[in-house]
Amino acid sequence: MPRSPRKAADDSGRAILRSLLARLRDERQAPLAAQVLEDAERRLFLHEYETFHAELRERDPEAWAELEKERRAFDGTLLDGLQFTV
Repeated sequence: MPRSPRKAADDSGRAILRSLLARLRDERQAPLAAQVLEDAERRLFLHEYETFHAELRERDPEAWAELEKERRAFDGTLLDGLQFTV
């Protein structure tokens, strides 16, 4: 019986994590492996953040409008009185 795509992805993910764990244990490769994991965590966070906002926009337009209003209110404070030059 063929493996499901999800099972294959899970197995692949586990293999990648085992490989990264082995590299973390190797003193020479640990900094690079740690950076790879940090980068992956950052990308995952951003993906979840974007997904949440996309779902909010679709699911609750009123809450989305309120969030956008709040963002616009803070746009004027980004430079906090500092001069912007290019």
